[in-house]
Amino acid sequence: MDNIKQVAVAGLGTVGGEVVECLLKNAGGLAGRSGVQLNLTAVADPDPPPRFDDGKLKKVDRYDDVLELLDNENPDVFVELIGGVGVARQAIEKALKSGLDVVTANKELLAKNGEQIFEVARNNGGRIRFEASVGGSIPVVRTIRESFVSAELTEIYGIINGTANYVLSRMESDNQKFSEALKLAKDRGYAEADPSYDIEGDDSAHKLAIIAALAFGGRVPLENIYCEGITGISPEIIEDARRLGYRIKLLGIAKKVNGGLDIRVHPTMIPRASALAAVCNEYNAVYLQGEPVGSSMLYGKGAGGPATSSAVLADVIDLAAGRKEVEAPVYFSDTPLAPVAVEEVKTRYYIRLSAVDKPGVLARVTRILGHWEISIETVIQHGRSGEEDEEVPVILTTHKAREGAMQAAVEEITELNVIGSRPEVIRIEEGFEGE
Repeated sequence: MDNIKQVAVAGLGTVGGEVVECLLKNAGGLAGRSGVQLNLTAVADPDPPPRFDDGKLKKVDRYDDVLELLDNENPDVFVELIGGVGVARQAIEKALKSGLDVVTANKELLAKNGEQIFEVARNNGGRIRFEASVGGSIPVVRTIRESFVSAELTEIYGIINGTANYVLSRMESDNQKFSEALKLAKDRGYAEADPSYDIEGDDSAHKLAIIAALAFGGRVPLENIYCEGITGISPEIIEDARRLGYRIKLLGIAKKVNGGLDIRVHPTMIPRASALAAVCNEYNAVYLQGEPVGSSMLYGKGAGGPATSSAVLADVIDLAAGRKEVEAPVYFSDTPLAPVAVEEVKTRYYIRLSAVDKPGVLARVTRILGHWEISIETVIQHGRSGEEDEEVPVILTTHKAREGAMQAAVEEITELNVIGSRPEVIRIEEGFEGE
């Protein structure tokens, strides 16, 4: 085969290891399906995993330092799977300045420094692909950039972190506490030893910044994304959601609203009958709404070595084969999309109170909500055992209200001497296809 392309890979962790294994074992199969022969010529990793101790890399140039690799090698495609924003950024920019094509799965780097990275690419004739950065095996980037290039997208809802989704799924299906479900996620390999990046919402925010920049044609600074994790979700809240006809997901949301961008990541109650609610365990999904395409949902495994490596290799093949791509009108532009202040966002709410069960308590709560123009839709009060001044759960759902008003009301309710602790509040989103 005349069409032979040289590939170098930096980072031999979970994803990088899978990419290298596939290039070593299945280069012939890839060539048969793609028409391009990929030849792994070099790898960089200061501490290669034990899976490569058996001599698999004996015909491949090996480096501890990725920058040294780039000084000595001249691959057609450079694959960065180191992660982080330090050495990874140096390596990508060095490769692009040398005119190399680059593939990365580094969502943190693209979310924080995407505009600078793409400026380097434009100025030096290099190309960069990053499908694996936002959805694992789900072709989110390709769909937005190519299939929906003529569409005017208006709304995005994404379950885009497999760890958080697995934890919430196990809490619901197995009636587990958060700590129990997280331990199971670690045991199954779906959570890192330090899972804070996933369960606090940071990973989802990075991915959402990239997706929204592509979909809406402008830069999305991370500081404009409201971010809240799932550590406060209890089995009681999960059960309340079920009784109300909802399921809780860590949702990334981006909507065009009155010329601005409402963009946030937080636990969200969504209708159990919706297509998004059926996305469980380590699976991810991205729901897109726009004109004239209507609604579409992309679904698949969003994390893990095999799923993510598949997206990496697809990008490598496209670059190696010289396939042209459709560029979005504005692509990681220097112009930021104007944010809608989170205090001005309007949505429905679930509120869980621990209140002393005696006459007038609920009236005091509703008076505060009314003062802040928050209208109650449903009220559920659990029974008591008969003890005087016992605290009982009170569940409220509201009609749409302003976020700033809700936060102010919660502060006032917390100060009431008949309320046991700060109310727990979860936002409600509806209107998904299949509801």
